[in-house]
Amino acid sequence: ETNLTTEAPALHRDTSGETVGVLMIVVRPAICALGLVTNSLSLLVFLQPSMRNLSCSVYLAVKAVSDFAFLLSSLVLWLTSVQVRAFHTEGVCQLVLFATYLAAFISIWLVVALTIENLLCVVRPWFVQRSCNARTARILTSVIVVLGIGLYHFALWNNGLRTHTRLTGPTACQPLEEFTHLAVALTYVDSLMTLLLPLIVLTVSNAAIIVLALRASRRQRRRDMLIRFLFSVSMTLLLFHLPSHLLRLKYLLLSASALDVLLFRWFETLYISHYAIGFFVYIAFGSNFRKVF
Repeated sequence: ETNLTTEAPALHRDTSGETVGVLMIVVRPAICALGLVTNSLSLLVFLQPSMRNLSCSVYLAVKAVSDFAFLLSSLVLWLTSVQVRAFHTEGVCQLVLFATYLAAFISIWLVVALTIENLLCVVRPWFVQRSCNARTARILTSVIVVLGIGLYHFALWNNGLRTHTRLTGPTACQPLEEFTHLAVALTYVDSLMTLLLPLIVLTVSNAAIIVLALRASRRQRRRDMLIRFLFSVSMTLLLFHLPSHLLRLKYLLLSASALDVLLFRWFETLYISHYAIGFFVYIAFGSNFRKVF
């Protein structure tokens, strides 16, 4: 949001201000509240005895936790728009930023792991049966979490409260002045790790899955259902993340127009919605999930 300070023309502000206000004040907390409930339900299902020993259940259970943390952090950030400055207090500032970075990283890379496993289901089904189990999933999930902590622990020490006269209060949570250049550099690192690399892997993998699935002869019905389930999880992430990520990439390379700022609000709302709708995707495409629920 620090990068989106382009002043819009007066006419644009008049026509879009009400829409942005509704998105920020009404829609955003409703999405977060819904997501806190749905992710809790998803976690309960994936922890059931009949589900917990499946590799995809391990990934999606941890994703439910990270999505919950992301939405909770977003809710704290939203409080600022209704003049509750909890985010702009020492300690909360750093924890919320760290949780947001880490949760977004974990969620998208867990889906990458699921997508690669899904691709292996199509290409090497014998390998999946032998190697893609709950134990392997727990190890890979632990690696993703540790990598995320290593990449984003900077949020705990390079942010703090600084005077910001444009806000109603005297201080705001921002990168500390001595770490300004580091914050800019880490923005590009974050864009690489949660934008370019995972989206490239997801796009290529899903395209390969579609091509290979169309060419393959009919296999076991159970395996086909698993492939469709994992494919739906991956494609949902792509559809909800891609618009905001592409616009964010434009911000990094070019300047933002007034229209871009408005589009970003819409795309950002779509992006946040992804963290709340996993439960409905699992219900719609996961027969085992639906049965256990």
